[in-house]
Amino acid sequence: MSEGADVIGDVIVCPLHGSSFKVTTGELLDWCVSPPVIGPLTGLIVEKKNLLVFEVRQGGFLGSGDVEVLVDTNAKKAYEAWYWKGLLDAQGKDDGTYY
Repeated sequence: MSEGADVIGDVIVCPLHGSSFKVTTGELLDWCVSPPVIGPLTGLIVEKKNLLVFEVRQGGFLGSGDVEVLVDTNAKKAYEAWYWKGLLDAQGKDDGTYY
């Protein structure tokens, strides 16, 4: 989501390309409405995806008003697992043996 997005009710709208999403679920409502001709065509090239939604709470030390976000610290590892498995398998090291 681009910086400076507008929140209208429970919908967030990206100022860069006009895509809109539900704030609570991340569901895609309207895809890339601008620029008028090129924007909608990008939907043919780029996969349309919902936004990730994270659990948040207001907390902090002594009521500082900080926002705390619950994130999966293993997300990067899980995302890259397919790459490393393929790389190691190509070298014959995935299961600890060589060809």
